[in-house]
Amino acid sequence: MATRKVGFMRMSTRARYGLRMLIELARSSKETIPLRTIAHRLGVSKKYLERIAKTLEDSGIITATRGVKGGYRLRIDPEEIKIYDILSSLEGNLALSDCFLHHCRKESDCLANRFWLKLGQNIRSFLNRQSLADLLEVR
Repeated sequence: MATRKVGFMRMSTRARYGLRMLIELARSSKETIPLRTIAHRLGVSKKYLERIAKTLEDSGIITATRGVKGGYRLRIDPEEIKIYDILSSLEGNLALSDCFLHHCRKESDCLANRFWLKLGQNIRSFLNRQSLADLLEVR
């Protein structure tokens, strides 16, 4: 029997580091944390996190304070921040394939289409039930 590679769904490094950044901010409660501190904790460049932070700030998830004692903090409580909102702000569309977007040219003939649509709905539903606070409780 031939050995096959196991495939899996992947999030971008942008989404993974953005989520980890928000976990760091959530752990620090309402404290403002300098970006260089977060970058050091995550082992990623400050410049890379700046782009992620800008997106999260534009999405209303975090707020920035400029100046010597500046940094970032969560704009709203971790319980109110849904994982779906985080990932969609960082990734844009969370579709796994064209089937999720209803752009498939074979949609009307495809017997698997209902499966892909249901999977997409289940993923969105799961991500909308999970908050940033839930991630802090996972051990």
